Amino acid sequence: MVFRRLPTPDSRLPTPDSRLPTPDSLKHGTVYLTQWINAISLTAQTD
Repeated sequence: MVFRRLPTPDSRLPTPDSRLPTPDSLKHGTVYLTQWINAISLTAQTD
């Protein structure tokens, strides 16, 4: 899958071609990962 730079909230996430992750992108990424992990946990529990 190819990720393109788009003017969306996801553009705040740190990308391989970004020089340094900003505090905002780190915070956004942490929240995203937390929600993702929680979703996986809920799915595992219901299975």
